[in-house]
Amino acid sequence: MDHQDRNVQFAATWESLRARLERCESGDWDAVSGEEVDAEIRTLLICSSDLATDVSARQIAGLVFWMRCRALGEGQGEIEGAIAGTLLVIVWAADESTVPEELAAGYRTDLRPEDVTADGPDLWHAHVEPRVEEFQRTGQRLNLSIALAHSYLAVMATPESHPRFRDRLADYACVLFEAARAYSDTSFLERAITVVSEALRRTADDDPAWAPLTGNLSLMLNTRFDVAGDPGDQEAGARLARDVLERTGERPPESTRYTSEFAEGTLPWRQLRARAIDHDQFVDLFREAATDDDLEESAHGALQLGRALLERFDFKGHVQDLNEAINVLRQALAEPSADPGRRAIILADLGRALHLRCVRLKRPEDGEESVGLLREAHESTPEIAAGTAMVRMYLALSLRGRFTRTARVADLQEAVSLARRAADAVSAQDSRRPFTANMLGFVLLEAHVHNVGGEDELLEHAIAAFRESVDRTPEGDRALEQRLINLASALTHRFLQGQDSTDLAQAQQCRRRAVEIGAGGYQGEAAQARRMSVLGIGLMRQADHAGDTVLMDEAIELLRQALLRTPDDDPAQSHRRLNLACCLLNSPPLLGLPGRIDEAIELLESALRMLPESAADRGRYLSVLGSAKIGRASTRIRPRIRQRALEEAVAIFEEAVRATPAAHLNLPTRLWNLGSALLERHRLTRDSADLTEAARMYRRAAELPSATPSTRAEAARAWGQACAELGDWTQALRGFTLAVEQLPAIAPRSLLRNDQEHWLSGFGGLAAEAAACAVQTGDPALAARLLEQGRGVLLAQTFDTRSDLTVLRRRAPDLADHFERLRDALDTVGSELEPESEAGAAAGADHRNALAAEWDALLVRIRALPGMDGFLYPPGDLELRAGAADGPVVLVNVTSYRSDALAITPDRIRVIPLPALTPAMATKLSERFAKALRTLNAPNGATQRQATGAQNAIQGVLAQLWDIVVEPVLDELGLCTAPAEGQVWPRVWWSPGAPLSTLPLHAAGHQGDHTRTDTPNVLDRVVSSYTPIVRALLHARTQAGAQVTARPRLLVIAVPEAEGAAPLAAAQREVRSITKLVPESTIRTGPAATYDTVVTDLPGHAFVHFACHAIADTDHPSRSRLILHDHRNRPLTVPDIARLRLNGARLAYLSACSTHRTSPELADESIHIVSAFQLAGYAHVVGSLWEMDDTAAARTARGVYQRLRKRPGTLDEASTAIALHETVREMRHAFPHAPSLWAGLIHAGA
Repeated sequence: MDHQDRNVQFAATWESLRARLERCESGDWDAVSGEEVDAEIRTLLICSSDLATDVSARQIAGLVFWMRCRALGEGQGEIEGAIAGTLLVIVWAADESTVPEELAAGYRTDLRPEDVTADGPDLWHAHVEPRVEEFQRTGQRLNLSIALAHSYLAVMATPESHPRFRDRLADYACVLFEAARAYSDTSFLERAITVVSEALRRTADDDPAWAPLTGNLSLMLNTRFDVAGDPGDQEAGARLARDVLERTGERPPESTRYTSEFAEGTLPWRQLRARAIDHDQFVDLFREAATDDDLEESAHGALQLGRALLERFDFKGHVQDLNEAINVLRQALAEPSADPGRRAIILADLGRALHLRCVRLKRPEDGEESVGLLREAHESTPEIAAGTAMVRMYLALSLRGRFTRTARVADLQEAVSLARRAADAVSAQDSRRPFTANMLGFVLLEAHVHNVGGEDELLEHAIAAFRESVDRTPEGDRALEQRLINLASALTHRFLQGQDSTDLAQAQQCRRRAVEIGAGGYQGEAAQARRMSVLGIGLMRQADHAGDTVLMDEAIELLRQALLRTPDDDPAQSHRRLNLACCLLNSPPLLGLPGRIDEAIELLESALRMLPESAADRGRYLSVLGSAKIGRASTRIRPRIRQRALEEAVAIFEEAVRATPAAHLNLPTRLWNLGSALLERHRLTRDSADLTEAARMYRRAAELPSATPSTRAEAARAWGQACAELGDWTQALRGFTLAVEQLPAIAPRSLLRNDQEHWLSGFGGLAAEAAACAVQTGDPALAARLLEQGRGVLLAQTFDTRSDLTVLRRRAPDLADHFERLRDALDTVGSELEPESEAGAAAGADHRNALAAEWDALLVRIRALPGMDGFLYPPGDLELRAGAADGPVVLVNVTSYRSDALAITPDRIRVIPLPALTPAMATKLSERFAKALRTLNAPNGATQRQATGAQNAIQGVLAQLWDIVVEPVLDELGLCTAPAEGQVWPRVWWSPGAPLSTLPLHAAGHQGDHTRTDTPNVLDRVVSSYTPIVRALLHARTQAGAQVTARPRLLVIAVPEAEGAAPLAAAQREVRSITKLVPESTIRTGPAATYDTVVTDLPGHAFVHFACHAIADTDHPSRSRLILHDHRNRPLTVPDIARLRLNGARLAYLSACSTHRTSPELADESIHIVSAFQLAGYAHVVGSLWEMDDTAAARTARGVYQRLRKRPGTLDEASTAIALHETVREMRHAFPHAPSLWAGLIHAGA
């Protein structure tokens, strides 16, 4: 282009830009933006006769950028402002009035017009590098903005034909890339890729600039993959990296001068991990680069060599690589040529390497130096720099490591803060996010275990971080193996704390997946040992939870092999010895295998010798060793040797307690262990001082805020038992009361039903012990409240969701609506026995936890309302006495301390001592009764002699129940004779609890002349009903008084024959006799009696009658079920029934076997089919205590319905208890010597 053409083009462009400015001043801000405007500015600058002094060109271009700056608004447009400021300074020097006043004021602050010197493309380009370096040193954004402005202008003002144009493009791309990383702005990254690609297009393959340009493009593409996750970028980046290595051969390319990448290093490191490129190849490449004669290149090569060695150590675990990396990085740090940015990188890498060596070789001096170097790196790294987050995370890990050595709480607190800040600074799309999330979880889990940070949600946050890390780690990344292991560890901690078996199952699933991933990777001895250890730990947890001895033996063998493959200098040695020792001690047949105890002790003592005295985890090792010593003491027969072993155990437990910080989560358990050791020594020596000290340890454990609900309950119960043995009933009551208060938290709504039952089964009889202590201290009302609170914990949870919301709806309708929505959700998840699939287990557990937390928060809000402070709390004295409005409620309580009946009447709660009812006597009666029933119900039938003997045994038990339980109660209540003819029969509600729950108190008595008015028999004095807790009775009465929404019709379900069950010959006759009495009944028999049909029909009928088999699952009572036609595929279980919530349901008659039977361990919970129908809404339920003869059952049912029928098609369900009572008396008259035929049916409800 000749001079004249350039002038013409300059003038036209100048006019176009002036017109754009006029449009912009009229409000059209878009007039100065866009690629077309950029092209005009480039034309203007290139066509200028002398840009250094051309005021007109610089003014028009500068004003365009100033308007762009204004258009972007306050806080934006810093770069546009810097471009405008660079262009307009010459204009200001010529005439201050021709530039915007805001800029002029800024110029006047630092300059005088005569000081302004000419500049231009060459000077602009020369200013870029110093500005970038200043930014890297100080982190001041203005320096980077000015560097961007100068680099941009240098490119824009340089013709494409200029020999420096490509170099200026390349440097501009580098500055854009620095800005992209500093500002986390992808628009800079996109522009950088475009610009460097254009520079590369202008570069021949044999040009020396080709390798660094290609390397930079590769790095930028890989960075975009980090941000956006497009596999195409990763593939392209890897291809370019290979091209560079293949073409250069002797060394990797020089990196850009303007970038600092703390987290990952340059491209080869990412490709090394993702593609498993040969580690040795990269070490050799960078080893050669580290010997370069050029000091700067040598320092750079040393840094990269150090990183290559660290990568190889991380993969293969060779300590010589770690040592060499540290030496190389020290040399790089000592190089005087290292700029501040590179020095910070070296400090961070060296600090990380020293931390790894401290962990690997147990060198505390390396750990101290690591903290110092990483802190210096952190302090010298600008907040805005891209690598700040990673330096911060490495410092957090190093501080966490120092905490494990010194137990210095401040280190762990700082580590938590740093790790959170580091994770927050890394975006979700960044490829470093999986790493930072994993490390955050690692630090948070440590803080949770040691109860540092004062937060309840540390464990949940740790699990969330680990889950995110696992979810974001791509398949094929070898880091996934360890991240799965970390997630498994956190889930195991939550299982131990919250007792949700879903967590245990998920943890084992993670471990197995980690092992599978690892099996396809590096197969060195250390790697195999790690995988064996991981799998063994998972099997140990599973076996311990399930009581599976075969699985425990497998775990022991895996952990033993893992230990054999672990080098002596491996830091995992002590931990793997501990794990194997725990597994040996958890093996059930300890008494038969004392050798395992001795092996465990040897392992633990050697592991303790490996630990520093100040190790944060030392208390754990000591506590397990103390348990091993207790185990050894149990195998010693000679008292003196046993006493010596117990004294060793006590001393070790005392040391474990001293070594455990006051806030540590495991301190309550270790105090409990110490108390138990003292108690064992007391039992041997009878030294009351040991018993007193044991009680003190139990109390300390129970009252610590860090105790989990189950640990607190166990410790509080032990505290109560120890004080009871000491005769201190006041302190015993405090302990037992605290234990009872924990029961709802032991089986929270967040658990699956199987887990709730599993954990509650370990606290059978607790409420009884607490009530006995309350009676002993003279407080029967408290005793009744404790029984109400400690029995039927799961029932109470369900009754909570069935509460009447009338008052709440009147005061806060929005909260009432929230309550109902949450109640429906809880009903669904609360009925789950186990997750349907492994895939849904994690989501299910998290969903249940979230719902339970939301429920608790909602109750807090409701109870804050005026007059609602008692909402859903257990009933108080007045409510308990209100339950006795229609007749006494008798709570029978059996303990080793004392046995009583607590008789609740409207005016008071009285104690009726039952001195002959000892736990041994109750157990004896239950076993004798159960044996007689087994004889009568033997599969091959009983002989006449056997049957007679069994019936006599049952009569004997009924007589003893009368003598030692029922007669004292009825006499105290003034129910001493049979009611006169025409007189209303009095009613009594029995709540027997364990161990009397299987016995028919309503049929107790001596069988004789039943015409006598003073007959010693319950059936001839009162009408009996049953209730598990008073709240169930109150609920039944509420239901009885509710408006009937269902049709007052009877639904009859009969299954005479079902797959896998014996035929019920009398079932059809039973149906015919009932429907004859109630002709408008809906009948579902045989194949029509399916799960779906029954569940669909129940809401439309007020009455239901089942004539079928039932199965009472005494191992898992929530799996108890009615046998319908399709029971193999769709069993109608206790949870299925309980969640129906049928409004207006009146009577459920269960002519089925053992519908009132439950697990002996969960007898206090009353989890059975009868209670399920009560929860569903039936005010009256008739059920059975044992397997009934179907002919007798049919005859009884006919008698009951004859008495209930008011007129054809209607039933007087309010008379159910009386109708059953009269029918049973009739059956007794017909079969006086066969009580099994008539004593098994009971009434529950109103």
